Amino acid sequence: MAAVLVAAVVLLAIDHRHELAAATRFLARVSPPKLALATVFEAASLVCFAGVQRWLLHTGGARLSLRTMTALAMAAGALAGALPGGVAFSAAWLFRQLRRRRVGQALAAAVLVVSGALSVFSCSSCSRQGHSARA
Repeated sequence: MAAVLVAAVVLLAIDHRHELAAATRFLARVSPPKLALATVFEAASLVCFAGVQRWLLHTGGARLSLRTMTALAMAAGALAGALPGGVAFSAAWLFRQLRRRRVGQALAAAVLVVSGALSVFSCSSCSRQGHSARA
């Protein structure tokens, strides 16, 4: 089975060699300092999102640490990006994780809805700002 898998990967790489070469050239032009800065900002964004969820939970009476919420947000984001229709699976998984941590059903659902709505609002606001700055 492993040999078949390795052969499939090799054949796929050969078939897509031009795309792989273009990706390699693209990655060679990445600035390490800019990549590091982008990584820091991405991590800060994730912690802020987890902080919003933690604040909403705290407002509803649930006490979870920022570390726990950051880990849950990170795992939920990974599920959302890795699976087809992953956002639905991610939301269901996060809901179950909150329930496991003794968060009430209504509070867990409300936190997911409100934090999702705030996320959409902030993304659309940033998008509009970027669009108006270019105009």
